[in-house]
Amino acid sequence: MDVIKQMYDRWARGEGLGDDSWGDVTTEPGGVDYREVDADGVPAMWIEPHGAPPERAIVAYHGGGFVGGSLYTHRKLVGHLAKAAGVRALLVHYRLAPDHPYPAQIEDSLTAYQWVRDQGVDAVALAGDSCGGGLCVQVALRL
Repeated sequence: MDVIKQMYDRWARGEGLGDDSWGDVTTEPGGVDYREVDADGVPAMWIEPHGAPPERAIVAYHGGGFVGGSLYTHRKLVGHLAKAAGVRALLVHYRLAPDHPYPAQIEDSLTAYQWVRDQGVDAVALAGDSCGGGLCVQVALRL
């Protein structure tokens, strides 16, 4: 818990915003491989539990208030989710504000979802934490 307190203390002082220390508070899931990919121009990472079927996947969007978070802050979290579900997950890194204002995040989320479908995946679930959950809703509404 000390690492979490230190992280929040830095943030309260206005330091370390946008860093990748979130990933330090989660254990590494065993039996999971990570592979970075370009999902039609959107940075992403396949998180693949050993033996997961190729025709099913989770498309996951990280949290971070649209201004933070990355493939590295959330890969272990999504790794645990993918392993528990027994399917691959594509963790999507959408463009962040303020450099990329609305609706860039939704556009990237939709692009990555469609890229997964174009890979022959016929069963797709959406997952996200915090603002990533909001992106799930936006993608579902637009589909």
